[in-house]
Amino acid sequence: MSEGLELPRANAVATTAKRINTVLLLTIAALAGLVAIYVRVRLLNVPLDRDEGEYAYIGQLLLQGVAPFVDAYNIKLPGTAMMYSVFMAAFGQTPLGIHAGLLVVNVAVTWLLWVLARDIFDVRTATACAVTYVTLSLGSGVLGVFAQATQFVNLWVLAGFVVLLRQTRRVCRSSLYISGLLFGLAVLTKQHAALLAFYGLAIVVCQANDEGVSFRALIRRCIWYMFGATTPIALLLAWVISAGAFDRFWTWTVVYAGIYAADGSILDGLKVLYAQTMHVSARSWPFWVLAVAGVGALFLRGGADWRSRGFVAGLFVASFLAICPGLYFRDHYFVLMLPSIALLAGHGLVRVADLTFANWSDSAKALVWSALLLTALNVTYFLDRAYLFQDSPLEVSHGLYPMNPFRDSSEIAKYIESNSAADERVAILGSEPQIPFYAKRRSATGHIYMYLLMQDQPYADAMQRDMIAELEAARPRFLVFANVQSSWSLLKSSPRRIFHWVDDYVEAGYELAGIVEFGFGESRYTWGADTIGYTPRSENYVSIWKRTTKP
Repeated sequence: MSEGLELPRANAVATTAKRINTVLLLTIAALAGLVAIYVRVRLLNVPLDRDEGEYAYIGQLLLQGVAPFVDAYNIKLPGTAMMYSVFMAAFGQTPLGIHAGLLVVNVAVTWLLWVLARDIFDVRTATACAVTYVTLSLGSGVLGVFAQATQFVNLWVLAGFVVLLRQTRRVCRSSLYISGLLFGLAVLTKQHAALLAFYGLAIVVCQANDEGVSFRALIRRCIWYMFGATTPIALLLAWVISAGAFDRFWTWTVVYAGIYAADGSILDGLKVLYAQTMHVSARSWPFWVLAVAGVGALFLRGGADWRSRGFVAGLFVASFLAICPGLYFRDHYFVLMLPSIALLAGHGLVRVADLTFANWSDSAKALVWSALLLTALNVTYFLDRAYLFQDSPLEVSHGLYPMNPFRDSSEIAKYIESNSAADERVAILGSEPQIPFYAKRRSATGHIYMYLLMQDQPYADAMQRDMIAELEAARPRFLVFANVQSSWSLLKSSPRRIFHWVDDYVEAGYELAGIVEFGFGESRYTWGADTIGYTPRSENYVSIWKRTTKP
């Protein structure tokens, strides 16, 4: 009789342990999720940075029916701007509307990562992965509250991997096409995602090899995948061709983009990579340490099967290669690596706890890895506390971009908007596209970024000539000059034609209307008659010039 009672008692203990594990999972996930949502909502109104201003301005043009590469030129494909246009249509053409869209995307990406990690590992690992991603993708090290293209690439890439890895033994054409389509949307969002799309193709080949399909069947699968991947680009080509902008599209996204990506030596790139890795991980180092442990855990026997571990290793390599073009390694580029970092950290956390405390009960091991995860969370929150919990949106902008006019751009735009007609144009001499976006005024030139015009490249002078011709033809109501190094990235070898031209052009038909100085605690605004004889006291300022002659 006593032996018969042991089985229900053991089942009760196991059920209680399972409930404890579930409560721990839900508690930690809820904590990390709610903190992330709180911070993102708190900082919804953070001023747009330069990249956001570019996407927002082009997205604004798209909402007005202007095709890509007609009135704004850049080396990026328009996928991110298209997503911005959706956000702005839903939530408004403001920083709040754009960052609300980012919040929705971040929630979706975190969920997709959880699904992916659950499918290849287990629920415990999936929860640790989701907590890691939602925390790292928010951090100041990767400019997490700004709606960078890399945040949106992860949406399409993870969705593509979920579709690929969830295919049954009999792979259907529709799933191959849909997965390829998702990776194609990732490339449309940022060209760097092409390396992740090729990794998706490699998975298609590996799946076919595991199933032992014929070579002909393999080719058919690859064709369906590539058909989906090229669909977004084909539709974009049809759009720009119908708008008469194909030449400009090709020149900027292929010719000039190749020049931009080839700039820089490998040695210099390695130095930047080291410095940026230290910077990105400085306030979230516990999760990066767990990721390093996860790399080691991939080579340990037991746990997940070799295919799952191989997928994570391959994703890490593909993600790293995706941040390498140009060897710039900018802060937000590392967002592309965060899904693989999260998978490694989650796997490392659970495997370390399982192996170190192998003789402990499941409940005890769950307590261990929960404590480790909570410690990583709390350390990260503490190190990044000013950005996450204390600083206002304006202070966050100034803290991350102290020598840029981002927090002052809306004030400059208000002056322009209130002193010009809706159909009048504004010229921005510098890389500050957020100003025409805020002002709801068209740029007088399609050259909304100055970087390529300043590079030591064979087309720089011709691009400056083109910009000058567009400005002279448009005769903008306002001309805004950004005396900011980061707005130009000026080199000793940069052609100076635009600077020689602007002095004569302004003198012939413009008067100084305002000066905005920044780079110190409080920005200084000087308007109208007060600008007469005024000399800026800061090295970083924006001057606003108003046309005095009739158009």
